[in-house]
Amino acid sequence: MGGLRGLKEFKIFLTYFLIFLLIFQLSGCATIPEAIEHADLRVGLKMTDTIFLDPVKKMQNRSIYIEVRNTSDLQEVDTNLVKTRLTEKLRAKGYEIVDNPLKAGYIIQVNILYMDYYRKT
Repeated sequence: MGGLRGLKEFKIFLTYFLIFLLIFQLSGCATIPEAIEHADLRVGLKMTDTIFLDPVKKMQNRSIYIEVRNTSDLQEVDTNLVKTRLTEKLRAKGYEIVDNPLKAGYIIQVNILYMDYYRKT
C-alpha cells in the first residue's frame, strides 16, 4: 500500500510540474507575436523621381526653402516640428534656410501622405 501512495503522490507532483512548465512556456510566448508584428517597424520613404545634384552648384548655392504639408488623415501632426528638425539638420551642414522660394537655390517639399497612431493590440 505504501508504494501505491508514493506513486500517486509522484503522479500528482508530475501533473502540477507539467502544468507549471506549460504556463511558464506560454507566458514567455505571449510577447512573441507582438515582437514579430513590430520587428520591421521602420520609416518608409518613397521618392517619385531620382534627384541628382551638381556638386559645383551645390557648393556655390547653399540656400534652401523648406515647405512641409500634411495630406494624411491624421491632421494633428505638427508640420512645424518636421520643418524645424529639417532646418536644424540642414543648418548644421552649413545651409542657409530662406523664407522666399525665389531666393532659394534648392526647394525641399515634404508631403506627409500617411501617418497613424501606434496601436498596441
